[in-house]
Amino acid sequence: MIIINVAIVIPFRFKDSLELWMQKRNSKDELNDFLEFPGGKIEAGEDPKAAAIRETFEETGIILVPSKLELVKVYDDVKVSKTIRLNIFSYADSEEFLDYWYSDPSEYWPLIPPANQTFLEEVLSLIKTVT
Repeated sequence: MIIINVAIVIPFRFKDSLELWMQKRNSKDELNDFLEFPGGKIEAGEDPKAAAIRETFEETGIILVPSKLELVKVYDDVKVSKTIRLNIFSYADSEEFLDYWYSDPSEYWPLIPPANQTFLEEVLSLIKTVT
């Protein structure tokens, strides 16, 4: 079975409650206008953390501080012919990310792709315990 390695970064901060930074997906597929975290495929020979930094910069222009990236979960999304291995990192924001913060799950949950909903609740509980 083919394994596709992906790195995802979940930028977070605490104000009155846990807030997540997400961007709207701009695509021509069924996920257009859904909210997503920065991330993408890990290139051959690339370290997952390096991929997370590169993908975040490519998508947002923000340069992450490597020491602030924490691997919180590796999640395998098993499909019929392939497995998508998500290396999920948290990133404690220090005002690198400016807009697009979400704090109310009832506001953002319906706008998150179902595939991401499967792991996000667990990841959020892990983020809350390490901070």
